[in-house]
Amino acid sequence: MSERARPSEHPTPEPAHHNAKEPPDDIRTLVTD
Repeated sequence: MSERARPSEHPTPEPAHHNAKEPPDDIRTLVTD
């Protein structure tokens, strides 16, 4: 979760992996952010 919480450090922390792992989480994070 830290990786997603700090996008500044890594702008692209394997976006494809995140999407494949948990697409709903990624979308929710973007909407909440």
